[in-house]
Amino acid sequence: MKNNFLYQLNGKQEGAFKKFLDEHGGQPRVCWYPSCGTDFRAPMFLSETYSNLSGLSKYKDYPKLPDLFLYTDNHAFHDFKYDQSNSIIHQDKRTSVTIAHTERLPDLTYEYDEKSRYVDYNVFGAHTHKVYFMQVQIESNRLGTIMANVLYCFCINEDFYSNVISPNKAQISHLIRIRWGSGWGGSRGSGNWVRNLFNVVGAELFIDDRSKTYRSVNGYFLDENRELTKNDYKIDLRTIHIVPSIKWSWHGDVYFTIKNKVAVPFKDFTNQPIPK
Repeated sequence: MKNNFLYQLNGKQEGAFKKFLDEHGGQPRVCWYPSCGTDFRAPMFLSETYSNLSGLSKYKDYPKLPDLFLYTDNHAFHDFKYDQSNSIIHQDKRTSVTIAHTERLPDLTYEYDEKSRYVDYNVFGAHTHKVYFMQVQIESNRLGTIMANVLYCFCINEDFYSNVISPNKAQISHLIRIRWGSGWGGSRGSGNWVRNLFNVVGAELFIDDRSKTYRSVNGYFLDENRELTKNDYKIDLRTIHIVPSIKWSWHGDVYFTIKNKVAVPFKDFTNQPIPK
């Protein structure tokens, strides 16, 4: 089944994103990174070069790499020149990230509440619900040149799931939960509900740093999206690779996990009182 939600996000435009979707038959493998901020490490660690260097490519159960990185975050970082082609958005002694090309897509059309229960504050206004398709060039002193296709949506992650991912039965091959709420974006939630998506969206790889936050609205979100807690959605993930904290998260080692053949029930452990 085609990931029709991507065509919906493209609208009637005939630009680079439409061409990308057509080239992949409407079914690109999607890696969703909610609460991503300006973290462009994901395309590096999910590249063919890294898979070969780390030995992951020899692992018989290691999933095929994603074609598209779906980034969502409610906070528009002021120094992030996502709307300018050929702009450098990150540079350090080891890595530089440049937006080789960017295309503005139609804004997200579902309604949002500026007093959202999921965040304490937002940069609502100029950037809210804007969507960009970016072709990103990453230069690494160890991995060389990596090109990545990124679809960046400025929105609240939970709202994006409820209004885009869920109703369109989107297929997501890779899920990432890294440093959730640690970038001063005002998140009230822990983001641990991302793990619940694994079977629902047909995921094959879950990547997270197992960091914990203690102000959570997971209970409310899961009550509103009961498909994430049905008894037949049982997952048991096993670790196949670990990226040291210093190389990615800085909030703990990053674990690459895939599904075990024998499933066991999973209970969300972050169902805490909803902040008033």
